[in-house]
Amino acid sequence: MRLSCVIGKWCLVGAMLVGAIAAPANAHTDVLIARQESKLVTGATDFSSASMGQRVFSEDLALWVDGWGATAPGFGALGNEALLPTGIERLPGSEQVEFSVPAVRLSGGSESQTLWYWDGIGDVQFGEVPTGHSLGITGSVDQLFVDEQSTDLHGFPIATTSSTGSLHQHLLFELAGEGGSDSQDGLYLLPMELSMAGLEPAEPVYLLFNKGLDGAVREQAAEWVATHQVPEPATGCMLLLVGGLGVLLLGKRVSR
Repeated sequence: MRLSCVIGKWCLVGAMLVGAIAAPANAHTDVLIARQESKLVTGATDFSSASMGQRVFSEDLALWVDGWGATAPGFGALGNEALLPTGIERLPGSEQVEFSVPAVRLSGGSESQTLWYWDGIGDVQFGEVPTGHSLGITGSVDQLFVDEQSTDLHGFPIATTSSTGSLHQHLLFELAGEGGSDSQDGLYLLPMELSMAGLEPAEPVYLLFNKGLDGAVREQAAEWVATHQVPEPATGCMLLLVGGLGVLLLGKRVSR
């Protein structure tokens, strides 16, 4: 899309976006980006506090002049390490944070996709996106359209950190139907991987966008994604513990 069109879309939602960015720090929760040793990690922040581990963020799409969209969740990094949990560090200064859209396989499935859809009926079951549908992601200059792909999609820089490693940036997410027609109601699931030069990428976060369904259905879908796609932090430790005990027991048997 031409730059003039991108600027035009930002003008249409300018008031909403400025409100989100200029609102009091506790007015909304964004995707937190931080560092743990040599790896990017994610969580949630309202810019007055931070928590680690959250990787699922759900939002309702709003009806705009030419479609359904959202400017949340945003992306944030804290320059004050006193606000971060122990062991979590602020990002390096003056470095770009970029995103890509990985093709992921959902629990119980056999196919990998960059965008998933559930109509909200019955048990949660994400599958193929309605024909011709896509989710546009727009920054201040760049734009990416995501449909149902089986291979990873390279994104673009979200923002550059300040000298203290902080940032606060919102993108525009906009749902489009086939041939410019209205999009189907339902839940659209977008995986997103965040990266920065010199650090390992973060584990994917999952952005869940609700078009036209009840909030309870959205929360049901978000809980399913959190349960099936985001492993509990203790799981890896438990596996290591069990594995270690197994080695010790095996060693005792061998020594006998």
